[in-house]
Amino acid sequence: MPAEDSSSLNDKELFNTTYTITALQKAKQKSYITVNLAPEGRLTLPDVVCARLKLEVGQNLSKDEFFELKKEEVYYQVKEKAYHLLELRPLTILQLKTKLKERLYPLKTINNVIRELKASGLLNDIEYATEWIKSQLKRKPQGKRLLLSGLLKKGLPRSKATELIAEVYPDKEELKVCQRCLTKLSQLNPQAKPSKILTALIRRGFSQAIIQRVWTQFKKNQGRS
Repeated sequence: MPAEDSSSLNDKELFNTTYTITALQKAKQKSYITVNLAPEGRLTLPDVVCARLKLEVGQNLSKDEFFELKKEEVYYQVKEKAYHLLELRPLTILQLKTKLKERLYPLKTINNVIRELKASGLLNDIEYATEWIKSQLKRKPQGKRLLLSGLLKKGLPRSKATELIAEVYPDKEELKVCQRCLTKLSQLNPQAKPSKILTALIRRGFSQAIIQRVWTQFKKNQGRS
């Protein structure tokens, strides 16, 4: 009878692997439990998960059960990292997803976590964009075009970004801001060529139409003075 191939024996041994819980200890991370396993390995899971699954010392886990627990472990790792990143500063869905992908977490798990955060209201692109527009306008006078560019980079759809900008920053307000920018630029450098001033307004994101209206009125006012 031919000897059984050693690789097939190893495959069978791996397939039949079971794990035994040897200890349940409080982890350094608050509200988490470290699950020590034999013949080797450990998992770190929320205490509520351990309670829900009724894990106890001496309990045997099949390979499938072990992998399911491993998925739970990774899910909560991603979730905790997402919470941490959002505590540091607000993020859009795309920004958070990018940061989590950079840490090489499974994409499916990332998407599941993001779905939960959206459902709970902790991740809201509309709220983020609204506050971002307001803060940008306070920080530096600028046109809608520059705001739109910023929101697109953060992952908002063009249609939604355009709609939000229009709500927060009406055309009349943009016109006033552009007028103030033009007045300030002309006062800072009275000898500047018109082309230089107009280029500066374009760089600040004002549209050609807005700039034309403001420039025409500016020249009329100069003629009256």
